[in-house]
Amino acid sequence: MGVIREHLHCNAVRVTGGDPDRLEVAARHAAEVGLEVWCSPFTCDLTTDELLDVLADCAERAERLRRQGAEVVVLTGAELSLFTVGFLPGDRLNDRLGLLTAPDRLRELLAQVPARINDFLAKAADVVGARFGGKLSYASLPFEGVDWSAFDVISTDAGYRSIELAGRFRDDIRAFVAQATAQGKPAAITEFGVRPTAGLPTWVAVATRSSNGMTTAGRGACGAVTPVTRPSRPRMCGSCWRSSTPRVSTPRS
Repeated sequence: MGVIREHLHCNAVRVTGGDPDRLEVAARHAAEVGLEVWCSPFTCDLTTDELLDVLADCAERAERLRRQGAEVVVLTGAELSLFTVGFLPGDRLNDRLGLLTAPDRLRELLAQVPARINDFLAKAADVVGARFGGKLSYASLPFEGVDWSAFDVISTDAGYRSIELAGRFRDDIRAFVAQATAQGKPAAITEFGVRPTAGLPTWVAVATRSSNGMTTAGRGACGAVTPVTRPSRPRMCGSCWRSSTPRVSTPRS
């Protein structure tokens, strides 16, 4: 955390994982070196009731840290439609990911996702808000159609620039920021990166929130929200993995 703060010149970090104890340890280390902490419970294959219990636990821990003077933002989950049971068919992540290979069926199923997501997020915001007095957000996917009225920051995990999206990537990010601006809320790109493949763009600079709307920022895949000054050189994402271990990933040059 000290290296992230002092050598990478970041002022915020997103800590992600499914174990509240380990999330709290990582968050405290981040706060000790003066980083703003984005506490991001990221679970896999839990039911919505099980996830609410995790969120309540994390909210209480985050509030203790906030009351000790740390700047803390709590995310009420991440990419729930894929990683949590109940929004798409399938009790396991691989079952739900398998739907991506059946676009005709997927299109029909995705139409049902926004109502389910927003019903859950309303409950999650109430559960977390009753225990945590700081800012709330949610690491969303574009097709989830999130109602952001209960949140302080509008966030997306869909900041990946692939060869398929390269032609419209800039416009997509601008549209996302415009959506947040229209609602009077700051925007955050909570995940971004590129594939480490020869011939693809090897860097991306994105924007995250500031007091007047936006500042340029760097983010490693599945890692920290790292608001910084405009980068002087390209930044590559780090490795991306999902487990119960809290992850801290930073841009690598």
